[in-house]
Amino acid sequence: MRRSSVSLFFSSVIRKACGLLFCILYLNTPQTFAQSSYSTAPKALAKGQQLFQNHCAACHNFLQKGIGPSLERATEELPADWLKKFIHNAPEVIASGDVRSAKLFEEYRQVMPAFPALKEADLDAILSFIHKNQKALPKDQDALGAIQDP
Repeated sequence: MRRSSVSLFFSSVIRKACGLLFCILYLNTPQTFAQSSYSTAPKALAKGQQLFQNHCAACHNFLQKGIGPSLERATEELPADWLKKFIHNAPEVIASGDVRSAKLFEEYRQVMPAFPALKEADLDAILSFIHKNQKALPKDQDALGAIQDP
């Protein structure tokens, strides 16, 4: 009987240690947010390109900082939900106290305009276009000028 209680004890300790190790490794690993749901359909990408050129290209590109941050790794490093909220209404996201948007405002000293006319499908198309046109960087190299998670 003593042997089984000792076995159970060590089994429990090992499970807890493995769980703790997993949490430590998970929390200390940089997270990527790339979704497999970004469309690759030619129509969606064409629509995204048109919307990007009409609403985004004056301030953003995929190579370097401009009036706004470079988008070279935006869909790899940021959650799609956050990107959609920010594109749709950046002033509202900043006013909500969002840390990432506050850092962007602090760095660029201007607010991206709100785009309330953009529908969910429009935002999806823009993000698909952005995702398709990002630079591929090695995992250990930071994107120069990309939007960073605080």
